[in-house]
Amino acid sequence: MAVLILQSIFLLTALVWLPCARAEQSVQVPIQTSQAPHSSQDNRIDCRPPLDDSRFECGLFDVPLDWANSSLGSGRIYYTRLPASAGVPRKGTIFVDPGEAAAYTAADSWDWLQRRGDELHNSTGGGYDIVVWDARGLGSNNLTTPGPIQCFDSAEEKKSFYWQTSKDMGIDSLLNENLAFLRRQQPEDAERWLAVQSKMVEYCLQKQDTNTLRYMGTAATVRDLVAMADAFDGPGSPIIFWGMSYGARIGSYLTRMFPDRASRILLDAPQAPTEDHVQNAFEVWRRDILHANDTLTHFINECSKPSKGSADKCSLGNSEAPELAKPFNSFKIMLILAQLTYMGWRNAADVDLYHPLLNHAFDSFEPMIFYNEKLSVEDTIMGLNLFLQHHVSIDLGIMPIVCGDVLPEHDVDTSSRAHHDVVQHLRDDIHHDKSLIMAASAFPHLRSLCHLWPARATERLSSDPLRTVEAAHSPLVVQYMADPLARRLPMTVVLPGVPNAHTMVQTPYADHHYIPHSCRGQVISKYLSEGELPKRWCFENRIPKNDGSEFGVPAGATLKTL
Repeated sequence: MAVLILQSIFLLTALVWLPCARAEQSVQVPIQTSQAPHSSQDNRIDCRPPLDDSRFECGLFDVPLDWANSSLGSGRIYYTRLPASAGVPRKGTIFVDPGEAAAYTAADSWDWLQRRGDELHNSTGGGYDIVVWDARGLGSNNLTTPGPIQCFDSAEEKKSFYWQTSKDMGIDSLLNENLAFLRRQQPEDAERWLAVQSKMVEYCLQKQDTNTLRYMGTAATVRDLVAMADAFDGPGSPIIFWGMSYGARIGSYLTRMFPDRASRILLDAPQAPTEDHVQNAFEVWRRDILHANDTLTHFINECSKPSKGSADKCSLGNSEAPELAKPFNSFKIMLILAQLTYMGWRNAADVDLYHPLLNHAFDSFEPMIFYNEKLSVEDTIMGLNLFLQHHVSIDLGIMPIVCGDVLPEHDVDTSSRAHHDVVQHLRDDIHHDKSLIMAASAFPHLRSLCHLWPARATERLSSDPLRTVEAAHSPLVVQYMADPLARRLPMTVVLPGVPNAHTMVQTPYADHHYIPHSCRGQVISKYLSEGELPKRWCFENRIPKNDGSEFGVPAGATLKTL
């Protein structure tokens, strides 16, 4: 098995680097605060569903593949704009990237714009264009170039590949027809499944034009954004940006690369880009999944029984999602999102039915009611498993981007050592059953296995702890007291070297719905439209009274640091 894995890692490296031997070496880029003027052609096209009505404008925006060398070819960015209101003085553009946090309220950026665009447009006075776009290496429309790394043409092809590869690795007897484990995973399963994932990445690379992989980093996406701002609002114009989850990563890069352009940069539930840059992505995942387990366990302890907690404190609900006002349904949604975000394998439903911690979690909520139907623990776990079974992605998601941003170059020896470390940690964790209620055991998502990804972005942003840059206007970081998908992070991790950043925290549980009249909604709207920084944190999910009495700051807390 070890020899086979080493051969796979060597082939992964060769698949990327051999066709690109003449290309320029990747560099760790010092912070750049300027960008050469770029004359881009903005080609208007018909909008794709669901934004195919007359309110929206869509286009393909030309960009160079390599911002440092335009002779290497060109790419294009697919974007959609909800224009400012007619008769209202236009003030500029608000760029939005919902990132993976869109899963709370929408399927993707385009669904988010359809659902929330009008609310953001109206709450900011109607004077701003609202723009979303498919970043390099991402997107469901396949109009951005370079586009997503699509490994399979259908879910059926993906299942066929995994089934045959699992058979080759000798673990097919452990899986059902939906590639879910028929028993609780054993320590030796980690090495076998990791070998299967290695083969999958290898298969994906064989289907791609690997010459474009080096142009998919976050730094290149930031330069695309700056070019769009120049074209839409004028050269050198201030940039207003709201990024969630991975989108917040773009905002962090933007602030450090172009602090003079960073007018109002809102980072919502941010990830930890500096951790990803210099640390093993697998170790970051281990911290993240333990945080998710702690958050879910705390929710059970605080909110499972009717006598515990208030409806506000234990609810993700609002006027648009009244069913989520029930703590049981809020917990179920958080668990689903955590599993989709962090889990790289699944169990068959009957395996989870015998998982004592998962059983205890659902049994703690009484009653379990969804749309007036009372559910048993068995019904709930079976339904959860069925949902995850049908949520099948045929591309690599953000793996090529996040792993492309990693600073150390990829090499066979380092990757082999990392592979060994991952296997050993997984074997230990499975043996000691540290995964709590996430599943009977845990295995990382592909984006946390960067040692399998051989490509590095041509432009990568180095983290210089001694460099300080002050943004043109104070960036705002919105974090959550208890969000299973995002740890609360110190500002030195979210925006290193940016002293004028501010933080606002919503307590106690994450609600990523954008509701303009809620506390969080008002903070976001006022910041994006006027640059107003919040003076208080948002407590729970309540609607603030006119006198602002629902806002408050915990004793001893400060707004600039966590």
